[in-house]
Amino acid sequence: SYPKSGNTWMRFLVANILEPSMAWTFRNIGSLIPDIYADNGTINHIQRPAYIKAHHPWFNYYPKSIYIVRDYRDVLLSYYAYQVAMKAWAGNFSSFIREHEKLDEFGSWSQHVLEALQFQKEHPQRILIVKYEELHTNTKSELKKVVEFCRISKNTKLEDVIEKSNFSALKNAEEVHGSTFKDLTESTFFRKGETGNWRTEISSEDIAYIEEHNTSALLAFGYPLATQK
Repeated sequence: SYPKSGNTWMRFLVANILEPSMAWTFRNIGSLIPDIYADNGTINHIQRPAYIKAHHPWFNYYPKSIYIVRDYRDVLLSYYAYQVAMKAWAGNFSSFIREHEKLDEFGSWSQHVLEALQFQKEHPQRILIVKYEELHTNTKSELKKVVEFCRISKNTKLEDVIEKSNFSALKNAEEVHGSTFKDLTESTFFRKGETGNWRTEISSEDIAYIEEHNTSALLAFGYPLATQK
């Protein structure tokens, strides 16, 4: 996924499907689902089939990809809070939405998500696109799609997976066991995990700017515009 789109949540959901008896935290999840940026020494040694967390749209490198897309307006709120906590950004939100792509190597959200959509058109059997909002509202049905797509044979009870992976449980586990993010910021990685907060937390001027520069991608994924075009 593009950063702050639900990638880490999906990581915990899949881990709890694969190994439900384990208490997964930020401290040990890399042993099962390594982060390509933090656990690259682990990747070549884990049991196959391997599950890897990544943010770059490197679809051609993998046999299959689960791709999570989230409303960019909510992504930006979460990404802003993350960069402020990491002390990578000291300005306000309005300046952040106009400059944040300079902070990382992932490029624009529109390019990222449209590349996933194009790959799906060309290789529909190799990518499963999951909307964060659907995962939030219909978690069990979306997880069933993940299990089928990945051909997971374990008969793990999805209700238990959902309970162990909800935001309250994950925030509590991070409070108890910590995380690299918490080590650096004294804040928890998981913020609210809600949908649609952009409607009340972003100014109309900033919403107009975001939508003007991401119209096609927002509409391609069924995210209606708040501003008139």
